Parts: sequence; C-alpha cells; structure tokens
Amino acid sequence: MKKMLIVILCGFTLVVSTFAETSNNYTENAKRIYLESKENSYSAITELNKALAINKKDEKALLYKALIYRENNDYENAVLTWKKLIKLDKTNIYYQWYYGIDFYNYNVGGCTTAYKVFKKLSNKYPNNPDLLYNYETAKKIKNIVVPKLIGAASTGMIGAAVSSSSTMTSIRNEVSSYSLKEPEINFWEEK
Repeated sequence: MKKMLIVILCGFTLVVSTFAETSNNYTENAKRIYLESKENSYSAITELNKALAINKKDEKALLYKALIYRENNDYENAVLTWKKLIKLDKTNIYYQWYYGIDFYNYNVGGCTTAYKVFKKLSNKYPNNPDLLYNYETAKKIKNIVVPKLIGAASTGMIGAAVSSSSTMTSIRNEVSSYSLKEPEINFWEEK
C-alpha cells in the first residue's frame, strides 16, 4: 500500500510540474513577443490566454495581460484584469494602484472609484507621498465631475449626458490638468 501511494504521489507531482512549466512557457513567450515589438501586443495576449487556459490563476500571465492592455489604452480590459489580480493578491499595492488609475482612464466617471482606491491606500500607507497626491487629486477630480453628473441626473438627462460625447469631452477637458501618478515599478524586469 505504501509503495502504491508513493507512485501515485510522484505521478501527481510530475503532472503539476508539467502543468506549471507549460503555463510559464506561454507566459514567457508572450513577454518575449511583446518586448520585441509592441505592435505584436495581440499575439502576446493570445499566448497569455493559452497560459491562462492552463492555469487561470497564473499571476504573471494576468499581470502581463493587464500591462499590455493599459499600454494599448485598452483600459476596460486592463481594469477587468487588475480586478482578477487583486482577488489573487489583496496585499499587492501596485495592483490596486494601477486599478485606480486605469479605472479613471477608462471612464472619467470612474473618478469616484479612483478616489475610493486612493483613499484606502493612502490610509494604509500614509508615508507614501505619491499615494497621498493621488488621493488628493482624485478627490479634486471627483468634486468636479460628480456635481456635473448629479446636475444632469436632476434634469433627467443623466443617460443623455453620460452618453453624449460632447458632455463627457467637456468634463474631461475640465479635469485634464490633473493627472494621477504612476507607481515607480517595472514589472517587465526579471526579479
């Protein structure tokens, strides 16, 4: 009985090891493809999707995917991917930081979410001046955007105001002088 158990455990270890190596191979291939030529971003995403089909919790594959989306201004997909990363690692300050920035970049109305993210992070890390700056900046942006959206809602025009490109362009122009600071980290470098 003991010999049979050992054989089964060894076989399981081999399967788990092969599983991880294959997922990692796709992830590293995606990184190589993307860093060689940024124009190949969707080929890299295809490789990352292969890695995630093998292991949907492959943190490195999700991270590279979020970075590629954000670098291509695809903030909607970046936000969705940062959200998955945060679920995997709730303690990673940078995932939350990028989530807040990209949520705002995706939708100017997302300034409330950015404000909440940076309020939480600045309370947790009060000695980080960039987080404090982002919190104060997100608060200023929120104080400009939210009253305009509430004003549109009070006139029954919220749907029209939000969908109107001229209204959103006007709001975005008003807050364009504000920018949120990016964290000083390069996820593409080997650790």
